[in-house]
Amino acid sequence: MNRLLVLVWCAGLFPGGACGADAPKVIRHVTVYSKAERYAGWPANHGVWSWGDEIVVGFSAAYYQWLGPDRHPYDRSKPEEPYLARSVDGGETWRIEPAPSLVPPEGMYTAAGPGGKASELTEAIDFLQPGFCMTFRMTDAQKGRSWFFYSYDRGKTWKGPFNFPMVGLEAIMARTDYIVNGQRDAMVFLTAAKAAGGEGRPFMAQTRDGGLHWEFVAWTLPIPVWDSPLCPPQYGFRKQIWSPRCGTRIPSERVRTGLMLTLLTTTGKLGNT
Repeated sequence: MNRLLVLVWCAGLFPGGACGADAPKVIRHVTVYSKAERYAGWPANHGVWSWGDEIVVGFSAAYYQWLGPDRHPYDRSKPEEPYLARSVDGGETWRIEPAPSLVPPEGMYTAAGPGGKASELTEAIDFLQPGFCMTFRMTDAQKGRSWFFYSYDRGKTWKGPFNFPMVGLEAIMARTDYIVNGQRDAMVFLTAAKAAGGEGRPFMAQTRDGGLHWEFVAWTLPIPVWDSPLCPPQYGFRKQIWSPRCGTRIPSERVRTGLMLTLLTTTGKLGNT
């Protein structure tokens, strides 16, 4: 069994944090999802969004199978399913919502079957809608293209999937990480395949017309030299929110004054750790 946890910690690490100069400390753990024989994970890929005390977190639920210490422990022959976890009280309690409409066109990593047919976006997105959120999906971490979905009602209903352009690259492995600059202007941080193959080089792309067109702007790191599928220890996590492998941030949201909420996945050979 695998658990998706909420780690709530004091934001003293950040300027102006309520805890002053004190080091961050865990206040408590809250279990978001826990089900026997299931493996829940990858909230950093799916995304986390918040509107005051309402928080929505995307994740996948696969079937648990121990495959050794260097692989995600889930059964590749069984379906992987997308879910949303929603809290309306700042992370104290959560309800789990199936999200079958968020299956990518080519399916998840395992035997979940294909999702909806992808199309080109023809109506500009209003990034400043009060209930706006957007999520990015990929099918293969080593090759291929990616897609995006968006919602105007805090993830209750979604539009998409829409094709994300290749922007001159061979392969894009999209994970949800974006910054809204204005009504039609947003930047996204994604990962491209390295020139020699394999995932690993993060970059930034931007739209100024509500997602109708995207352009490559810049690489955010040099070509990685590591081969490990995990983030290398010599880079680690920058300021606790940056992953150089993925070009994505650990899904963290500030909830109420001075608190930081971070989604973690825990697992072990015998289940939870």
